[in-house]
Order: sequence, then structure tokens, then C-alpha cells
Amino acid sequence: MKRPRVCGQRWSQRRTIATIVIALLSIPVARADPSQDSLTTVEVVGAKPGPGLWRVHSGDNVLWILGTLEPLPRRMIWRSREIEAVLDRADLVLAGGASASVDGGPITWFRLYRQFRRTQRLPGQQTLADFLQADDYQRFTSLRERYARRDRDVERFRPIFAAFRLFAGGVAAAGLTADDDIQERVLKLARKRRVERKQIKLKIAEPHVLLAEIATTAPQTEVRCLQAAMTRLETDLDALRSRALAWAEGNIAELQGLAFPDDREACWDAIQNAPRIKALAEQARDEWLQAAIAALEVKSTTLALTDIYSLWGKRGLLDEFRKRGYEVQEPN
Repeated sequence: MKRPRVCGQRWSQRRTIATIVIALLSIPVARADPSQDSLTTVEVVGAKPGPGLWRVHSGDNVLWILGTLEPLPRRMIWRSREIEAVLDRADLVLAGGASASVDGGPITWFRLYRQFRRTQRLPGQQTLADFLQADDYQRFTSLRERYARRDRDVERFRPIFAAFRLFAGGVAAAGLTADDDIQERVLKLARKRRVERKQIKLKIAEPHVLLAEIATTAPQTEVRCLQAAMTRLETDLDALRSRALAWAEGNIAELQGLAFPDDREACWDAIQNAPRIKALAEQARDEWLQAAIAALEVKSTTLALTDIYSLWGKRGLLDEFRKRGYEVQEPN
């Protein structure tokens, strides 16, 4: 049985194991509590183009790359004539992220969902107060009142899941959202033009074992993830808004200058004892790169989508193309 695309998507209780696998790899965005205090929010006026496209060349064949970003300004109108022009002549659209599937019917999914609900909670009657220092717990309660006021269960969550929930509320309160997915809009435009579409597919074997790996990880190892997420909520929301606006305006130089703090690395470190999750994430990245190269070699025009921050830095995808001898051109 298959479930929807899971990479780079917001958290929802209706998503089960297919979402869990990749959602743990980055801070997701969820719907906010409508009663929470409003922050300085992002406002955009008029249609926005987003960033330009990178071009990777192999002879006369061209791979065009759109770097996507979540979250983005709520109610933003996105219109990229460059994307539409590429789609008019494209042979293939390679989606970012991955779709995941697990064998089994509704009963299997119900059991996995129940197992996940148990996994996200601390063992026994423990709460976050049992794992956080007094000053960190005070920070947590203050942020919970602001960003997860109605979600009292978050007190019983493992630190990594509490980090997800708090950050989701903070992002939404800042006037940002992941509900308006750029990739889905591009794929819709491709469908209208009857352009071939491809997405990486992951097969999750023994999902109950994957969940068990998470459940047996000591909660203490996740505390740094929650600390980093709280620091980001306290200090980095302005930068998060700036990233969203920079993407909307197509300001790539500003996006590159707005480096993420260490919360993603901290949360990644927290699941090092769950090697199956790490392996699936690496598989998704490697298969995307292989699919992009394969398309570049045989198709005249390919449009590929990926998270914009996966293009730069350590193991950045643009450098992966350059190392293989391809010419990479920056957006105009």
C-alpha cells in the first residue's frame, strides 16, 4: 500500500510510517493553533517569481533545476514564466523528495499508526521535566504557551517530537506555511502539458522495526535537538521570514547568506541510533542524483526540483554534477 509523498512535508497525525521516515530528518511545518499570539508576519504583494533556474549541460541536453523552499509566505502568489517556458519543451519533470510504500492493508497501517503514537511519547509516566534542566524546561513551557497552547500532550512527547511541534507552531505564527506546495504546482503544470513525471520511490521493509529503533533510543540523546529548536524559535524567526521572502523575490545571494543554525544537525544526531532512517535518507538523495544524471544523458530538456539548500554546502548537489564533469550555470 502506498502513501503520499513524504519528503519536505509538514507533520500530520494522519500520516504514518511513510511520513515518519523522512520527516525526522528536518524540522517540518504544521498547521498552527489559531489562538496563539501573532508575531510580525510575512506579507507579500503581487505575483512572485521565485528563484531562477540552474542549468546543467551535457552536450545539447540541459537539466534545469528549481530549488524549492519550505515554509513560504502564506497567501503568496507564485508565477514563474521561466518554469512555464521550460515545461513547454520539457521531456521529463523529476520531482524532489521521495514517495514511500509499505506492504500491507488497512490493518497493517492501523497497527503502525498505533505503534507510532506510542513511539512519539516518553516511556511510562515521564514528562519532559524529567529530562530537561530547570532553565530549559522553563524555556519549553514558555514556548509551549505561545506556540502549542492547546496541545498539552506535547509535555509527554519525546524531545525530538516536542521540537517538531513547537517549531511548527512558531513558523505558522510568523505568517509562513508549507501548505502551498511549489512542487505540487509544478507537477500540475506538467500534467496539463502531458509531460512525463518521475519521483523516487522507497520501499520500507519491516517498518515496525524502524519504529522500534526510534522507541529504544534514549530520550536524553534527543535533548540537544529540542534545545536547538527552542533557540531557533527565540532567535531565528526573523531569519526564517527573510529566507521565505528571499525565495519569493528570487534573491539567491541572500538565501545563500542566510545559513541555517544547527537545529537540523542536532536533530539528525539524535537519530544516529536509528540507522534505518539514515540509510533511507541517503538512498533517497543518491537515487535522485542518479535519476537526474540519467535524464541529463538521454533527454533534451529535463526540469528537476529539490530543496534549495541541498544544492550548496557539504555534499551539495551542484558540486556533485561538477565533480562528474558537467557544466553548471548559475541562474540569470
